[in-house]
Amino acid sequence: MKKILIILVVIFLIFVGAIAIFVLTFDINRYKGVIIEKASQTMQKDITLERISLNFSHGLGCKIDGLALKEKNTGWDSAWLKAASTEISVRILPLFKKDVQVNRIEIQGLDLKLSDELLKQPMQSVDSSQEKPGAGTIALGALKFLARAIVIKDSVITYMPEKNIPAIKIGIS
Repeated sequence: MKKILIILVVIFLIFVGAIAIFVLTFDINRYKGVIIEKASQTMQKDITLERISLNFSHGLGCKIDGLALKEKNTGWDSAWLKAASTEISVRILPLFKKDVQVNRIEIQGLDLKLSDELLKQPMQSVDSSQEKPGAGTIALGALKFLARAIVIKDSVITYMPEKNIPAIKIGIS
């Protein structure tokens, strides 16, 4: 009985060690191009990001530095969303059931520029010709309900109406 317990402990320690080595050596930034391409296709927006890394500050998650979104066929100076740093963490146990539940979203240095034209656009995916909602719409709706906490720090949100009304800026610190 004692030998079986020792063998189980050794197997458990090897398993934990293998997971630790994988986590410490895995570079998610290698997949940055694929992630940008898939996200851009799904959202039908141009996306750029400087760096992606794994993050364990609030559970299993990733950190994205230098995120920016813009409409297609426009310059990056007209990007309507820029974020210096974005951290997203997910709940671990639901992942075993292939269910992604966002636990926390933390955005730092957000510069969000909203306009009437941008707010009127529906979120569409590549399958927008069908009557069903696209994957982008479904994903955005799921994110609204599954995120346990959304933290925004050191940010500016600007609303620019179409008419000759001055822009409205809201600062978040």
